[in-house]
Amino acid sequence: MAIAQTRRGGYKLPCRASFLHVEPFRFQMANNTISLRSLLEKEKLNGINFLDWFRNLRIVLKQERKEYVIEEAVPNDPGPNASRADKDKFKKHMDDMVDVGCLMLATMTPELQKQHGNMVAYEMIQNLKEIYEGQARQERYETSKALFQCKMSEALTNLY
Repeated sequence: MAIAQTRRGGYKLPCRASFLHVEPFRFQMANNTISLRSLLEKEKLNGINFLDWFRNLRIVLKQERKEYVIEEAVPNDPGPNASRADKDKFKKHMDDMVDVGCLMLATMTPELQKQHGNMVAYEMIQNLKEIYEGQARQERYETSKALFQCKMSEALTNLY
């Protein structure tokens, strides 16, 4: 099977029965089309790295203008009598929610994927925060405590 180049400089690669379309990574500052998703692809969420993963997720979603999906609960369906603008806003939120949820699941370990596979993006983040931010807070406390004890023993040594 042949590899065909597309008009935009990408490539169509043979992939089983169909073709996989691959676009080159581009920096087009004029159009602001820099993809930051590689930040999340470097290291999957495994629990220990929650704070770093979450920071990178926020960077990616901010760039894609989808950060609101993890900050706001799922909106209520506007109903059939709602205005076109309300229906469009709801549809956009739902579409972005699916995109963000898939991105989040794709950047988790298989064990975390199984635990969060039936949740929407907002629920995933709330659950992950509940689990891992408490651990991070405890680790910061332990680190601060050890540092303080070290400084105290150093100060006592200097006194005598």
